[in-house]
Amino acid sequence: MKPRFTLLLLLLSLLSCTDERLRTGDLVFVFPGEPARTSSMSEAISRATGAAIHVGILEVDKDGVWVIDATDERGVDRHPLDTLIADFTSPEGCRPVLEFKRLRDNRKVGEYVRHAKSRLGRPYDWHFAAGEEAFYCSELVWACYEGVFPLKPMNFAAPDGSYPAFWKELFERLGEPIPQGAPGTSPQGLYDDPALLPLR
Repeated sequence: MKPRFTLLLLLLSLLSCTDERLRTGDLVFVFPGEPARTSSMSEAISRATGAAIHVGILEVDKDGVWVIDATDERGVDRHPLDTLIADFTSPEGCRPVLEFKRLRDNRKVGEYVRHAKSRLGRPYDWHFAAGEEAFYCSELVWACYEGVFPLKPMNFAAPDGSYPAFWKELFERLGEPIPQGAPGTSPQGLYDDPALLPLR
């Protein structure tokens, strides 16, 4: 079975039984499809932190499955899951791979999602500095799921120790050093956190 067809079947299965599978407060992780043709920013994230390039918060209601996330294009925004898929589909039509995870302790998810919705409209955090004025994707999850995920030293370097051109050019434009080792988060760091369980 072709990988793209398998992914389509998985998504249709998840979306057709949202009451059983996807719930408000679950997290969706985006991985580049194969062949991986992503933006320079996504490639830089993947090279520095692992395979996951993005994370968003799910809200499930009678109208469908929504994603609250922070992107460089929209800042903090709420949109259908289909929009997330389109955002990370390459110009050649290669779709991303999505994985879903749920908190082990799910009692406060309503509160966490309300926190996320209260931040709609905030800008994207190009400085990658933990705070409340602007957010990058995993920072938004960390801030809204208060006390669940710890901050860890950030890594912007590729496995060989060099910095991808995207990071060097970005922080040169900002007039700031690359914040290697500063406290922060990453999609892969959240994906690996023991507070989350995968959905099967």
